[in-house]
Amino acid sequence: MFNKAQLERFFVGSVMLAFVSLVLSIVGIKPQLFQNIQYLLLFISSVTVLLIGIQARSIIFFSNRLQRQIVGWLISALFSVAIWAFAQKGVQLIFPALKSYKKAWNTLEPFAIFATISFVLFAIILLIVGARDSKLDRPGYIERFLVYNLSSKIAALPMMFTAIGVFVIATLWTVYHSFTNSRMLPKSEFIGLAQYERLWNSDRWYMSIENLAIYGICSLIFSLFIGFMLAALLDQKT
Repeated sequence: MFNKAQLERFFVGSVMLAFVSLVLSIVGIKPQLFQNIQYLLLFISSVTVLLIGIQARSIIFFSNRLQRQIVGWLISALFSVAIWAFAQKGVQLIFPALKSYKKAWNTLEPFAIFATISFVLFAIILLIVGARDSKLDRPGYIERFLVYNLSSKIAALPMMFTAIGVFVIATLWTVYHSFTNSRMLPKSEFIGLAQYERLWNSDRWYMSIENLAIYGICSLIFSLFIGFMLAALLDQKT
C-alpha cells in the first residue's frame, strides 16, 4: 500500500503529465496518441485523490485551515467553466458578440476543460489535506505545491511555458518534422528516413559536418584562451 507522501507525489505527477499530453495533442505531435490520454491521466489522479481521502478518513470545509485556498481554486474552476461555455454554440446564439472570437474560444476550450477538472481536484485534495492538524502533521507535498509561495509559482508560469514551448516542444516538433516531406501546408506527410537518406547521399552533408566540427573546435580554443587571459589579468591585480 502506498503511503501518504507517495500518493501526493503521484497525484501531482499525473496532473503534470496530463497537461503535457494536452499540449502535445494541441500542437499536433502524434494527435492520435495524445488526443484523449490526458483524460485517462486525470481519471488516475481522481483515483489517487480518492485513496488519499480514504487514508485521511476526514473532509472538513467550514473549519478547514486551507479554506481560503479551496475557495480560490473553486472560483478558478468557475472561470474555466465560463470559458468552456463561451465556446458552445448555444451560448454563442444567446450572445452573438462571442461569435467574432469563435476561433479563440475553440482554441481555449480543451484548456478550459482540463483546467476545470484539475482545479476541482485541487480543491478536493486541499479539503483532505487541510483537515489534518498542522501541529501533528508536517506540511506534505500537496501543501507545499499548492499553498506555499503560490503567487511566485504563478508568476513564473509564463517563463516556464515559454521555456517549454521554445526549447522542448520546438525541439520535438523539429525532430518529428525531419521525418516528413518538409511541407507544412496543406498537410505534411510522414516519409520516415527518406530525408536522411537524401542528405547522406549528398556531399554537402559531410561538408557541413566538417565545417561544424572546425567551428566548434576553434570556438572552444578561442573561449579557453580568452578565459585564461582574463584569469591571468585578474590574478595580477590581486
